[in-house]
Amino acid sequence: MEAYKVSLIVPVYNTEAYLKRCVASLREQSYENLEIILVDDGSTDNSGKLCDEYERQDARIKVIHKKNGGLISAWKAGVEGSTGEYLCFVDSDDWVDTAMVSEMAKQLSGSDREIISSDYVIEWENGNKQYVWQELPAGVYEGAELKRVVPRLLGQEKRYVCISRCMKLISRSLIENNCKYSDPAIRMGEDTTIMLPSLIDCKRLVIMDHKAYYHYFYVNESMVHKYDRNLFKNIELLRKISLKERIFRICRQGRIRNFCFCSFWH
Repeated sequence: MEAYKVSLIVPVYNTEAYLKRCVASLREQSYENLEIILVDDGSTDNSGKLCDEYERQDARIKVIHKKNGGLISAWKAGVEGSTGEYLCFVDSDDWVDTAMVSEMAKQLSGSDREIISSDYVIEWENGNKQYVWQELPAGVYEGAELKRVVPRLLGQEKRYVCISRCMKLISRSLIENNCKYSDPAIRMGEDTTIMLPSLIDCKRLVIMDHKAYYHYFYVNESMVHKYDRNLFKNIELLRKISLKERIFRICRQGRIRNFCFCSFWH
């Protein structure tokens, strides 16, 4: 099952306090056919130096240093610098279980348009945990079954599939073909710009059965949890991205039935 090379892509920005834990969890993966891409997005703390140190310690690690440009620009740089047939994104303040890649890789078929999705755990600094399961029942979704999934990706209190780019193995071509929809200027809701079109283009979706391999660390200082005076402008930008025309085009082609487009804005 290690016929496929997996690229673990980690955008890094000022997370020196958490980086060691994250990288250690990737280096300890039981799956051997992998590479680890650390993208230092212009960090102003010691994150960049730590990345270089890890690269010297492990031949599987490649470091990319770039001018600060935000999360989208960072993971895009990671994609460009990677060589795996499948991509897996991990945020630098999070960590994963040792068996994550090997267990998810068992679900791969070799398709160039497939996504394997596990579940995740929210970890708080005080030690509390919350397990989060995908709303879509575990199983393999293809053809007509997959078409019924797409309308429930957005506009629902509980989405069928978590729209995060993390906790997933994704065919390289799905990301490369849909990168054009991700505008680096978007700082909130940025995962929607890559995962929505990727899930729409997906031909095979596998939902694993209550496998919370990914540990999402709730950082109070994170931009996601802070007031953002530019949030409205960010939402306006999301509204204008080409996903809108793309979804309409797919609907016209008959790939999505009974889809209420207004749900995209909720």
